[in-house]
Amino acid sequence: WTWNNIATYDKTIGEHHFNVLAGVEAYSYRYDELTASRSKMAQPDMPELVVGSQLTGGSGYRIDYALVGYLTQALYDYQNKYFFSASYRRDGSSRFAPETRWGNFWSVGIGWNLHKERFMQAVDFIDYCKLRASLGYTGSQNFNSYQAISTYNYITDRTYNGDMGAILMGIANDNLKWQQQYDRNIGIDLSMINRISLRADLYWATTTNLLSDVTLPPSVGFSTYKENLGETINKGVEVNINYRVFNYNQTRTSLNIFASLAHNINKISKISNALKKVNEEQDASKESSSTTTEDDLRTPSIRFEEGQSLTAIWAVRSAGIDPVTGREIYIKKDGTTTFDWSAADQVVCGDTQPKVNGNIGANFSTYGFDFSFTFTYRLGGQTYNSTLVEKIENADVKNWNVDKRVLTDRWNTPGVPAKYKSITDQSVTKPTSRFVEDINELMLSSVMLSYDFSNMKWVKRSPMEYFKITFNMSDVFWLSSVKKEQGLDYPRAHAFSFGIQARF
Repeated sequence: WTWNNIATYDKTIGEHHFNVLAGVEAYSYRYDELTASRSKMAQPDMPELVVGSQLTGGSGYRIDYALVGYLTQALYDYQNKYFFSASYRRDGSSRFAPETRWGNFWSVGIGWNLHKERFMQAVDFIDYCKLRASLGYTGSQNFNSYQAISTYNYITDRTYNGDMGAILMGIANDNLKWQQQYDRNIGIDLSMINRISLRADLYWATTTNLLSDVTLPPSVGFSTYKENLGETINKGVEVNINYRVFNYNQTRTSLNIFASLAHNINKISKISNALKKVNEEQDASKESSSTTTEDDLRTPSIRFEEGQSLTAIWAVRSAGIDPVTGREIYIKKDGTTTFDWSAADQVVCGDTQPKVNGNIGANFSTYGFDFSFTFTYRLGGQTYNSTLVEKIENADVKNWNVDKRVLTDRWNTPGVPAKYKSITDQSVTKPTSRFVEDINELMLSSVMLSYDFSNMKWVKRSPMEYFKITFNMSDVFWLSSVKKEQGLDYPRAHAFSFGIQARF
C-alpha cells in the first residue's frame, strides 16, 4: 500500500508569488509465497490439496519492505522573472538497521528569465532565455530487503532429535548507510528566431557511501555481501537542440531536426579497504592459470583505484608478438620487457566511456503523413575486443567455431611478424593492450511511418472519427569501427511492428 498526504499553500501578493508544500509519504510492500506438491491424486483436477492425495513437499518465503518520508518544498518568484526553490526530505527505510535507517536530503535552486529584462528587449532574435542553477542531495538503496539484518531459512525436510533447525541466509551488515549523491547543475534554456530551441546542462555529482558487492572467500560460506565502499565523481555536459526548418499550417507540413550530445567523465576519489582487497584477490586469481576455461583470466577486471575511472580497461601493455619465438612481449611498469604476464604490471589501457554520445534525427509531416527517424551514435572511447581473444588465441580449434584468422594470422614462421601468438601456444591469453581498440558506432535505432486517414471522405462517411496506420522499425542497422561478434550477451534483433488505430 501507498499513502500520501500533501498540503500546499499558494499566494500571490502583487508581483510576488509563493508556493509552499509539506507532506508525508509512506509505502509498505509484502510478498508471501507458499508452494506445495502432492501425488497419488484420485482425479487430475481435484481442487483439494490433501484429501485423497499425498503431500510430497513444500516451501515458502516472505519479503517485507517499508519506507516513510517527510518532505517540504518552498517556491518563490518575483515578476515571473526571478525564481528560488528549496526542498528538504527525511526518509526512513526498513532495509537499513535502526541506527542508520534515516537519510536526510535537501536541495536549492535559482532561475532567471533573462529575456524579460528591459535590456533584452532590443535583442529581437531571442524569444526565450532562462538561466538556472541547482544543488542538492539525493539518496538510493539498491539492495534487497534483508542485507542489513541477519535472516535464517528453516530446514523443513529433516529434524534433529525432533527439533527443527535453521540456516543463515547471508552475512548481515548493520552499518550499511544510504548511498548519497551530491548534484550540482548549471543550465540554460534558449529559444531563438521562433525556430531554434536549445537546452544545455553542465553538471558534476559526487556519490558517497557507494553501495556495492564485496566478494568473499569460499571459506566464509557466502560469495558476497553489501558494503559502503567509497566515493565517485561524475561530471559532464549535456546539450539538446531542435531546429524547426519549416511549418506550414495550411498544408499541415513541417520538418524538425533534432540532435543531442553528452560528454561524461567519472573518477573514483576514495575507496575503502574492502575494495582494495577486491583488487588484490582479482590480481591473485589472474596470476593463476591452472585452468584455461576461467573467464576471469581472459577478460579485464573492473579495478578500483583512486584517481581512475570506473570504466577504465586494465591490462598489461604489449609490444606485440616476438617474430622469433611467437610469444607475446609484455611491457612492465618500469618500461622493461618480458615474456611473463604479471597482474602487477596492469595499467589503464583505455576507457569504455565514450568521449561523446547522443542521437540525431528528424520529424517530417505533410497531409496526414508522419515520418521520423533517430540515429544513435558514440564517438571515442575503447573496447576490449573479446572476439579476437576467444575466437583466435584462446580458440578451441577441436570443438568450437573459430575465426579464420586462426589459420592466416597466427605466428608459424620464425622471423616473420604476426598479429597473434603461435597456434601451438595453448596458454591462456590474459588481458593485454593488443586487444584494446578505439571504437566509434552509429546505429539507426528507430524509424516510424504513419498516415492519418481521418480527413478522407470514406472515413467521414463511416462511424469512425479517427483512423490511423503506423509502421515502426527499431535497431534497423548498426555500424562500428570494431569488428566483433554481436548478440552474445544481448541479442541484436531487427524489430518491425504494424499498427492500426481507430476511434468510433
